[in-house]
Amino acid sequence: MTDLLQAALALHRQGRLLHARALYEQILAAQPEQAQALHYNGLISLQSGEPARAVELIGRAIDIDPRDALAHFNRGSALQHLGRLEEALADYGRALALKPEFAEALSNAAAVLNALARHEESLASAERALALNARSVEAHFNRAVALGELSREAEALNALDQVLSLRPTHVEAEINRGVLLEKRGEFAAALASIERVLTLSPRNAAAYVNRCKLHQRLGRLDAALADCDSAIAIDSRSAVAHLNRGNVLAALGSGDAAMSSYHRALALAPSIAEAHFNIGNLHRRRAELDQAIAAYDQALATRPCYPEALCNRGLCQADLDHLPEALADYDQALRQKADHSQARYNRAFIYLKRGDLNDGWRDYEARFDPVAGSSRDVPHEKHAPRWHGQESLSGKSILVYAEQGFGDTLQFCRYVPLLARLGARVVLEVPAALAGLLGALEGAESLVAHGAAAPPCDYSCPLMSLPLAFGTTLSSIPSQVPYLRADGERVKVWGERLGEKRKPRVG
Repeated sequence: MTDLLQAALALHRQGRLLHARALYEQILAAQPEQAQALHYNGLISLQSGEPARAVELIGRAIDIDPRDALAHFNRGSALQHLGRLEEALADYGRALALKPEFAEALSNAAAVLNALARHEESLASAERALALNARSVEAHFNRAVALGELSREAEALNALDQVLSLRPTHVEAEINRGVLLEKRGEFAAALASIERVLTLSPRNAAAYVNRCKLHQRLGRLDAALADCDSAIAIDSRSAVAHLNRGNVLAALGSGDAAMSSYHRALALAPSIAEAHFNIGNLHRRRAELDQAIAAYDQALATRPCYPEALCNRGLCQADLDHLPEALADYDQALRQKADHSQARYNRAFIYLKRGDLNDGWRDYEARFDPVAGSSRDVPHEKHAPRWHGQESLSGKSILVYAEQGFGDTLQFCRYVPLLARLGARVVLEVPAALAGLLGALEGAESLVAHGAAAPPCDYSCPLMSLPLAFGTTLSSIPSQVPYLRADGERVKVWGERLGEKRKPRVG
């Protein structure tokens, strides 16, 4: 029987799987408890795309010989193929307990840990594997994935370069490289990486989807749509391709077609939270607020930690004047992601509407975050530090600048006299069209039109940040009116032009 097993193993090593399987089964017919025959027959099942049968056969071998590290490793591989990740990880652990320097088990464990979002542990496992075998392609790849998920993009790119130097045709490494380059904003390099993927694998639907995303980021919407169509032609059941096709159609303004693509994606993969989220966005754009809220509810049922869905649901609740519900959504979004500036910015309006001015103006500072919907430059803080209200202005100069529309400028310039009363020399920067009206504003020592060079100052402050700096409450809103006066000559000209006033004029 030993000779028969050796013959079967030789055929197996040569890749003659059917012949090897026949001999393993001949051995097992005579000796059903022959552990090696069970193990390697199970390995053939794994190699032939039958992981469930592999788990059963190798499991029987392990019951007979539980100290076979390779059997635990191979059953772990079969369990990994079946998506039974915790069980796979346990088997790799047992293999390593029996054979601590089992580099392949460490590398496979790293892949499973990445899939379980345990990226720090994955990184440690991959690095242990590489300490044992520095040329392990898969260990380098698993290390790169972990580094990328840990936002260590530069190190991840270096790790992927290692993979590609060892195996230039590693498609997954090239795909991941493109994704990381896109994340870093290196769109041209990312596009080149995806082009190499399509050279290596012309029918790679995932690569077309990734190129679609890049084209969309670059504003090439027609090219993006063509890539989605190519991905779907290759794999019509790719939910991700249908999802991205919906994104492109939405960007093209084809809302109905986008909606159809999102529903197709959900028919294929009901757990795609982003599809529900984007359906909600389409409904919100159409002012169909109840339908939008229902879609965001679906997104959150699928992915409870989804601050963007909470934030957008809050916007709908606010539009329906459901302020407590909106506030609860923004609060929850910020619990999930403390630096979610859009939720903080949106929450500001709820606080201000309720009269909670201190909290409202504090959150309103989120408008300067580049990811907030009302993001704006803070142009003068590079030249003069921000005045926050605590610093003495006696004998100091401060540049106050309008960073929003005419209406906000006219409302909030009422704070300029308060600065002057603190001993400041105030330079006020405003749109040129308002310069004539604001020229006589009390407290403004000089006026600068947008675009003109402002003089050096000790401090700077955006006009709309002055309420926060002054700690404004409902009882302390500057209310000395009028604080603006029209030019007398212009009043006279318009009086003659409009004639005698018989009722109030608003203009």
